[in-house]
Amino acid sequence: MTDISAITAEFFLPLQGQEITCDTTLGPVTLVLESVKTHPQQDPAMRQGFSLTLRGPNDPLLPQSTYALSHDSFDNLPLFLSPFFQDDEGVSYEIIFN
Repeated sequence: MTDISAITAEFFLPLQGQEITCDTTLGPVTLVLESVKTHPQQDPAMRQGFSLTLRGPNDPLLPQSTYALSHDSFDNLPLFLSPFFQDDEGVSYEIIFN
């Protein structure tokens, strides 16, 4: 299992544009990792904060919650996902690491 406290933006950078599976009570939902953005580092002793933007279908609309995410390079990574934008083409979600 991947140690969440050790994950950095560099872990996700090669996965941009790739599909990530989100395990939900309705079954697996495929999301695409659209971007990885780093945040200004406030404390050099702490890891640099970053966020992920993922895109998924309109149905189902996943409520803000913790989900197990999987990819070929990791399995069942529990991350807190929040929807922040929806249009006719789908829903954008954000995961923040700080």
